[in-house]
Amino acid sequence: RRAKQRVRLLNALDSERYASVTARLRAWLEAGPPGAGLGTAAGAPAYSAAHHLIAGRHAALHEAYETAERSLAPEDLHATRIAAKRLRYCVEYFAELEGPGAVRRAKRLARFQDFLGERQDFATLLARMRKYAKTIPQDDRELALGAGSVLGALERLTRARRGGLDQGWCVLGQGG
Repeated sequence: RRAKQRVRLLNALDSERYASVTARLRAWLEAGPPGAGLGTAAGAPAYSAAHHLIAGRHAALHEAYETAERSLAPEDLHATRIAAKRLRYCVEYFAELEGPGAVRRAKRLARFQDFLGERQDFATLLARMRKYAKTIPQDDRELALGAGSVLGALERLTRARRGGLDQGWCVLGQGG
């Protein structure tokens, strides 16, 4: 039995499949660590890369905010929320390197994210309510009036106003 297993092992080691696997493994090892050619932050110590990574995410948030402020479109507000989330996660990750202000900054980013998330939740609920309202039988006036009332309230809650967006942005202090 042992001899049969040894023959199977030797056949496997001599196979084309094994040669392919070892060639790919050798190439992977020779390529070096992941991100070796990705830019200045790749392979750098965390304390030197942190500022670069945070600054990049801050710039992305600022750009997303500027777009959302101009359009007030739900998809732009959502993109701003995602940018805030990415910056927050980066700030939280490097909080020990950035100092005690980083924790406060992450909390402010979380509040801004929540503010935008609430608008997104209202927009999603409004879309679902509109879809539901189309299914209400025409002879059910009471249900149709109730649905209309809910739709009106959701439309008011969903409608972002520049003042409200600016107020949420100001929570971030120095712009995030």
